[in-house]
Amino acid sequence: MQFLKDALDNRCLLHKIVVVMGLFGGLRRDEMFKLTVDDVEDKGCFIIVKIKKTKTGEAKSFTIVEEKEIIGALEIVRKYAALRP
Repeated sequence: MQFLKDALDNRCLLHKIVVVMGLFGGLRRDEMFKLTVDDVEDKGCFIIVKIKKTKTGEAKSFTIVEEKEIIGALEIVRKYAALRP
């Protein structure tokens, strides 16, 4: 994922977070739109994302971990969360 590595955060951080959430969680557009900072829990070595209600009406969760192919995924989520009120 060269984009995540090369794109500048000050211009593309929102795009990067959409890519990370899509890759790790397979989220629908509506599920991404409804996410809040409270839905994201940083555990240090990984991040847990909780989706309260999906299209099927069931809650789900997924984890974001560092992977060789997706360099900096944890850092991207942390940077974005730090900017949110």
